[in-house]
Amino acid sequence: MNVTPVTTGLSEVVVVSETEASVLGCIIGSLGLKVEKLGSSAELGPYLQDHTPRLLVLDAALSGVNGTSVADRVKKIARLKDTPVIVLCEAEGRLRAQAEFCKADRVILKPFAASALKDAVAELLSFQNDLSVAA
Repeated sequence: MNVTPVTTGLSEVVVVSETEASVLGCIIGSLGLKVEKLGSSAELGPYLQDHTPRLLVLDAALSGVNGTSVADRVKKIARLKDTPVIVLCEAEGRLRAQAEFCKADRVILKPFAASALKDAVAELLSFQNDLSVAA
């Protein structure tokens, strides 16, 4: 898939990862998207009180409330239920099973190529971009 920028600096993608937020932010930012990087699920709750992102990217291995649980909780909030969620997960282990059954729109197994994340972001935001261009 040939990925071109979805929009230029107008979208807000929230990345939540304790260890990889900067790298993930750079990958997603290369699509021309504004990225907010958070280091824990505890930071996400207060952030979501004041913001409605167009996309969430969650590391499944968050301490406290893990990324799969966060995905499930986000999808239960009326204002956020249509917000696409990507969960990044190790290929093996307990969290992979949880990730496969959580309410995320996409699960990407680690390790992954940057192009896999870019493709998923572009695909999940493409319908939103079409709507915003038409407005």
